[in-house]
Amino acid sequence: AESSRRMGVLYSAIGAGCLMGPIVSNTTIVHGKKPKTLQLAVIVGMAFMTLGWLGIASHTHSFKLICAFTMVRTLGTAMIWINSTLLLQNLTTSEFLGRMLGLEAMLARLGETFIAFVAGRLQDKGFSHQQLSYLAAAIAVSFLNLWSFYHIRGNGAAKAKFNPPFQREEKDDIEKPILADDSTEPAM
Repeated sequence: AESSRRMGVLYSAIGAGCLMGPIVSNTTIVHGKKPKTLQLAVIVGMAFMTLGWLGIASHTHSFKLICAFTMVRTLGTAMIWINSTLLLQNLTTSEFLGRMLGLEAMLARLGETFIAFVAGRLQDKGFSHQQLSYLAAAIAVSFLNLWSFYHIRGNGAAKAKFNPPFQREEKDDIEKPILADDSTEPAM
């Protein structure tokens, strides 16, 4: 009975993190007309995921702390999942969108399966939960560094061609997109 209760609490922590991730990114980072903000939200999600794994690895003795850091980890995971999917939707032409999202879903499932298999094998070879958590944190920080460098260099969704220029209006000092002609779509 105790293990069932703990499993329920752990799944609740996962659900809370997955709920909060998109809310946090949408209210603080993402700007609808700028794909680079979606990419930035993915990078911030990687930072949360890294912090979550480090917290789990450092507190394997406390179930409450494991749940708290699981919520942090899944907050980051949800930010990555939602914003990377939105990036694919925004930057893929409509004729390839279904195939691209299908490929993304397939690769995600293959990745999850591979990681579960490798983690199981490492546990069979004597790796502790703490060691596996530190390994997950190391992998997460590696991707965080790679994507941060990629974003800072102006690559991917951070390219200028995907993000409309903004200009300041002098009378009310509010940023507005430069529009082509009198349309409602920003100029590209």
